[in-house]
Amino acid sequence: MSYLFCRKLKMRMLLLVLIVISLGCKSEIGKGLIVYDSFQVNDVLTHQVHKISEPLSPSRIDIIDSLVLMIDYKMEHAFHFYKISDWSYLGGFGKVGDGPDEVKMPRFHGQFVKKNDETFFWVSDFRTYDLKKINLYDLLATGDAVPKVRLKLPPVLTWTYNDIYAISDEEFIGTVEGDVSKEALGVESGRFFSYKSQGDTVTWLPNWPIQETEVDAEKIGYLYSSFSSFNSSTNQVVSSMKFYDRIDLVDVINNSVSTLIQNGNESIKEVDLKDDRYLIPPNAMNYNGFNYATTNYIYQLYNKFSESDSKDFFAGRQNAIPMYELRVFDWSGKAIYKATLDKRRLGRFFVDENTWTMYVINNGREQEEDLIISYQLKDLSLID
Repeated sequence: MSYLFCRKLKMRMLLLVLIVISLGCKSEIGKGLIVYDSFQVNDVLTHQVHKISEPLSPSRIDIIDSLVLMIDYKMEHAFHFYKISDWSYLGGFGKVGDGPDEVKMPRFHGQFVKKNDETFFWVSDFRTYDLKKINLYDLLATGDAVPKVRLKLPPVLTWTYNDIYAISDEEFIGTVEGDVSKEALGVESGRFFSYKSQGDTVTWLPNWPIQETEVDAEKIGYLYSSFSSFNSSTNQVVSSMKFYDRIDLVDVINNSVSTLIQNGNESIKEVDLKDDRYLIPPNAMNYNGFNYATTNYIYQLYNKFSESDSKDFFAGRQNAIPMYELRVFDWSGKAIYKATLDKRRLGRFFVDENTWTMYVINNGREQEEDLIISYQLKDLSLID
């Protein structure tokens, strides 16, 4: 069998596996359940501040090789690169504008690929619907690198996709968020989609887990909101759900899904979004925040609270809400490390595993120079 035929067959098998799981998960999590009791190491961490010279308000921070990427599409250039060794500024790229080679609302989804001494990273643009594969060091050298791959996402995905990851230059898997109901799009949509540029076809996966509590059609996409990251080495997606206390590991190669649940949370706690005034009711519980993934580990921000809890706390009507936790798992679902952090309003982050340092956007900063903070983790490779 040809390589392309095998890849297509595997993607079809993955869709079938997810459909089977979704049909068997009405009251319990179902197949592929991994229950953990506790973490091997528990820690308490205090942040440090890293000053940068640019007045950014970034939506994303990440690392590609040893370079830090920050995205701020409100600046003249959207992409800003720094040396992680000393946070020296390397330059801004991706001019924001309406020109054919300019960007409007670019996104980096955390995926880069190293091949034959070259490093490529994938970016999309939420307004122009472009999906590009760019040579990192050509970009740094010339400031205007021609994409190796440039695609236009189909209309059915525009304004609905959240993340998108390349399995090859022609095959992609992604997540959705927002108003993505069948009534809105005229298709059977779900948490995940697969997209093939050859033929411009999109296949939707049914939403899972299935719950009995009814949800307004326009809120379905929000109900299944998740934060995801991708392991390019193994083609695994980690999807941590916002309103369900669970993390799903999707193995694209072996066509399987495993769900991580802490002991005592095996039964699905259904989400009630019925509210005529609010899109998301203030008392809806939030669980998982942003995550980050490497070849070896999954890093997850976790904080169990509702929007009303948060508003009451910052308005002085409530004494305390939990601090963010960093939870770390390996790709088999083993609970490795947990650290309580000293901040409550944290954004995107990455972990430099050469120094075991976590760098994070501080959304709760009181001073502009506190934009980027870091936490020093334990050396996870030394934890049995």
